[in-house]
Amino acid sequence: MYVSERILIFAHKNQKKERNMKKLVMSLMMLLPLTVSAEEFEGYTIYEKVQIGEFFYNLLPAYQWAELTRKGKYSGDVVIPESVVYNDTVYTVRTFGRGAFRDCRELTSVTIPKSVVSIDAEAFTGCIRLTSVTIPDNVISLGSQVFQNCTNLTSVTIGSGVTSMGSGVFWDCDNLAEITIPDNVTELGNSVFYGCNKLSSVTLGKGVKIITHGCFSNCPSLTYIPYGENITEIESEAFQFCESLVNIDIPSGVTKIGLAAFHGCKNLSTVNIPEGVTTLGGSLFSNCISLKSVVLPDGVTKLGTYVFSNCSSMTTAVIPNSVTVIGEGLFASCKSLKDVYCYANTVPESDGNDYEAFSDFSNVGNATLHVPAGSLDQYKTTEPWKRFGSIVALTDTDPSPTGITAAERTREANIQYYDLRGHKVHHPQKGLYIGNGRKVVIK
Repeated sequence: MYVSERILIFAHKNQKKERNMKKLVMSLMMLLPLTVSAEEFEGYTIYEKVQIGEFFYNLLPAYQWAELTRKGKYSGDVVIPESVVYNDTVYTVRTFGRGAFRDCRELTSVTIPKSVVSIDAEAFTGCIRLTSVTIPDNVISLGSQVFQNCTNLTSVTIGSGVTSMGSGVFWDCDNLAEITIPDNVTELGNSVFYGCNKLSSVTLGKGVKIITHGCFSNCPSLTYIPYGENITEIESEAFQFCESLVNIDIPSGVTKIGLAAFHGCKNLSTVNIPEGVTTLGGSLFSNCISLKSVVLPDGVTKLGTYVFSNCSSMTTAVIPNSVTVIGEGLFASCKSLKDVYCYANTVPESDGNDYEAFSDFSNVGNATLHVPAGSLDQYKTTEPWKRFGSIVALTDTDPSPTGITAAERTREANIQYYDLRGHKVHHPQKGLYIGNGRKVVIK
C-alpha cells in the first residue's frame, strides 16, 4: 500500500468503514486509464490525471482532496499550490503521488505546500539538479526512495511532523553532508542513507530505536556513530564500509548487533561494546584491517561466524566467561594475532565444524591461548582450541573483559569466589576474582 493510500487512515483513524473504503477507492484509481476520466465506485467519483494549470492531479471529490501526479517533465523552480479548483470545487493538495517528479533532471527547486501530509515513493528520484528541499511540518511520512539519486542535493530540512521514512529515502545522495532526523520519527526503512558519500554529520531524534539494515552503509565520510538517546539495536550492515570510522562507542542501551554491521570499516582501530550485548552477529568486524585489539563484555554468550575474519592487524582478543558458543572462522586470516584471553571456565563449543572455527588462521600455531587454570586440560584436548601453539593459565595482570562488577569487602555469603587461575578462594582479600561467573573487584 502506497503512502497516498493511507491518507484517510490518518484523517479518519477511528472510522473503520471509511478507512476500508478509502483503500478500495485509491486502489481503483491506480487501475484507471491514463486519460482524464471520471468513474463511479460505491458513491465515490474519481478523476485521474486532471491538468490544472501546469500540473496534473488525481482528484477525490468526496473529500475534496488532490494528489499531485506524474505527467511529463517538470523543470526549473516549481511551486505547488495548497489547493486547486476543478468544476467549481476547491481541492486541497494532500499528497505527492508515486514518482510525481521522477527523473525530472532539470528540476532545480520545489516548494511543498503546508497542506501536504505525505510524499509517496520515488517522488523525486533522479532529480539530479535539485539542491535543497524543505519538508513542511504537516508531512507525516516519506515513502521509499523519495530522493534516491538526487546527486546534487546538499540541504534537507525534515519537518517535525514526520514519523516514518521509507527504505532508501536518500540513497546515493552523493553531496548530502548533514541531516537532522526529528524526534517524532519512529520508523526508519532499510538503507536510508546508503551511499551518501559526503555525509559526515547526522543527528538522530529520540524516537529512533533501531538503526536499520544498511542504514549508513557505504557512507565513507562518516567519522562517528550517530546514536539517538533510545537506540536498542543495530541491524545488519548498518555501518558497512564506513571507511572514516576510527573509534566507536556503542551506547549502553544496545542489546543486539546484527550481521556485518561494521564489515569493511578499514580504519576502525578501537571499539567499545556495552555489557548488555549478548550476541555478536556473523562477520561483525570482518575486514576491519586496522582493528588491533578487542575486549568483549561480560554477558556475550555467542560469537557468530567470521566475526573477526581478516582483521589482519589484530594482536589481542579478550573473551569473557559468559561465552558458550563460537562460530566458524572466528579469527580467520587474523595473521597478526598473538594472544587470546578466554575467561570461560567451561570450554565454549564450536557452532559447526570444529576444524573450521579457526579456518584460514595461518598464525594459530604461534599464538598463545590464556585460560582459567582449572580448565587448562580441557582446552588442551578440545577442538578447535587445542590448535593454539601455546595454552597457559591466566594471571592477575592479564587484560580482562569489560563489565567488571565492583563489590564491597563484606561479600555475599552465597557467592563462591575463584582467582583468575580457576582456584577456589575461601577468604578473598582485596583484588580481582570470579564470582557467580562474573569478574568481581573486592575493595
